[in-house]
Amino acid sequence: MQAVCPVCRERLPEEIITGLDGDDLRDSLDADDDRVKYEPSAEMIEMQQKMSELYQQQLHKGGIIDVQAERNKYLVPNVSIIRR
Repeated sequence: MQAVCPVCRERLPEEIITGLDGDDLRDSLDADDDRVKYEPSAEMIEMQQKMSELYQQQLHKGGIIDVQAERNKYLVPNVSIIRR
């Protein structure tokens, strides 16, 4: 069993982990890709859908500010001058 630091993921030397029991090392074991993969719960998916609907509602009513559009609000477009 090789333990890794939960912050930097560096392997910990044996002398550091000899005094710890299995419960202390449970979360610091080498992680497999399957264990690290995040899968949202049904509750999280439902909340994301509700938030998406709320965002669309606020966008439709003008409650969401488009930063790029506001930045260019008073920008005069480059119009070529027509000479007579």
